[in-house]
Amino acid sequence: MRTDLFARSMTRLALISSLSSAVLLATPAAADDAAPTALSSGSGLSMDDVLRRLEQLEQRNASLEGEVKTLRESEGETWLTEQRAAQIREVVNDTLADANTRASLQASGMTAGWDDGFFVASPDGRFKLEVGGMMQFRYIYGSVRETPIVANLPAYWADGTLERRGFDLPATQLWLSGHVFGPGLTYKIKGDFTNDDSYALKINPTRPAEGGSGIFTLRDAWLRMELDHNWFVRAGQFRLPFLREELVDPQYQLAVDRSIASSSLGLGYSQGIELSYVSDYIRAQLAFSEGGNDQVGGQAKLVGSLPGNRPWNIGQNEWAFTSRVEWKPFGEWSDFTSFTSPPGSDFGLLLGAAVHYQSTRLDYGRIAVNGFTNHGDNEWLNMSVDATMNFGGASLFGSFTYSYIDSEAAYYGGIFNLSPPTGIGNLGSSNKWAMVLQGAMYVTPKVELFTRYELGQLTFGDPTAVNFFNIEAPGVQEALLGRENHLHVISAGMNWYLDGHDVKFTCDVGYALDSVGPSWFAPQSGWRVSQVRDEWVARLRFQLLF
Repeated sequence: MRTDLFARSMTRLALISSLSSAVLLATPAAADDAAPTALSSGSGLSMDDVLRRLEQLEQRNASLEGEVKTLRESEGETWLTEQRAAQIREVVNDTLADANTRASLQASGMTAGWDDGFFVASPDGRFKLEVGGMMQFRYIYGSVRETPIVANLPAYWADGTLERRGFDLPATQLWLSGHVFGPGLTYKIKGDFTNDDSYALKINPTRPAEGGSGIFTLRDAWLRMELDHNWFVRAGQFRLPFLREELVDPQYQLAVDRSIASSSLGLGYSQGIELSYVSDYIRAQLAFSEGGNDQVGGQAKLVGSLPGNRPWNIGQNEWAFTSRVEWKPFGEWSDFTSFTSPPGSDFGLLLGAAVHYQSTRLDYGRIAVNGFTNHGDNEWLNMSVDATMNFGGASLFGSFTYSYIDSEAAYYGGIFNLSPPTGIGNLGSSNKWAMVLQGAMYVTPKVELFTRYELGQLTFGDPTAVNFFNIEAPGVQEALLGRENHLHVISAGMNWYLDGHDVKFTCDVGYALDSVGPSWFAPQSGWRVSQVRDEWVARLRFQLLF
């Protein structure tokens, strides 16, 4: 700016000097100072005219300077625009390069990667396969103050050892899931390597071979089709929609294992078809299946059904229906896939109710030469209600389950293996109920404390009728099986989330406030049958998901 001002001043002085020189040269020497200021007699221009023209030239010069400034600014904006264009061209080139890379992946026919699990998908997204698995490694210590009294009664729950301890792998699973022909048709296949020690019935398959360490057992095998935005239909093998504890996968439980009540009154896996409705606040499911897995009486099979992965021609059930309805006024459905509520999450409330009813006619005497023998039907009514509350760092859960069974043809598992059949009995009616309360609270962002309380009871309409044909010592049967089998257990523990549920360490300790009866026998969770109270179970578990 100072340079322009100096140049303008010099130009003005030069013009004035030139004009002054011209005036002096053109004016006669004898002219009077008072004479008119004409430059010459011939030009007719006065000094005023010269000054006026000089002012016009200055104004024109200023106008030219403004135009030059405008042109310079215009050139600057053009330079900025070109710089931006170059940057945009660079971004476009990078995008095109990335598109070419993706095109090369599409040329190979597949895409793959990690999105909270490994997956393989087609380029158009119509087909997707997700691969995952789980390993749970566990240590259990169990102490019984007094072992159960058994006399001439074949029972695999009759453990005469006061203390037991050891390592095991209760849940080593592999699963495949995804969709085909679009997200509206999903599927899941899951199996685990069992480590139970159940007794196999090889001749008469009322209860088929169930045990054997390391046997890969099919759990989930289903496909689900979306009928519209809210309605779905599922077919195959899946957990029946009954207990919420069972519907939450084992990797998302609070304690090392599910409650004893869930093991006894749950339905487990079955084969069938399910219709479901899902909206923002309501979820309803109705299943028609091969019935539930009967564990109500423990080794005394009051119903006798075991539907998991059975051939069509040895089904035991006449019919079975299961229905569950849930209402979620607060939270998202995804918030209730586990029993924990991480710090910072929103408040959630879930209320649920379920009912199951089935009629079972056991196929006794399957040896061809003897034919079928009908000993009657076993009717099973199972009902449950539950509530879950999430507080963003704390959670509460409670459930109550009631079971009514009319057993015309019950049998005692483990000895019914010959024809004519043995161990069959008309036990009449039985009632079993259980209540579960559990709560959890985070004390640090990665450490969660929890506690659980269980209370339950099994009673028979006529305890003296609890006798199985061809089993000796009916008095022992009445004392051990027909008595009021109580459940009264409290436990507490801790979860340490090293990397969420993917890498988690869990420990808990449980104490039985009453003796654990045979109908509550749950060896997979560490609880054994005891004659008196004071049973202790301590458990440690490390979990890895991938």
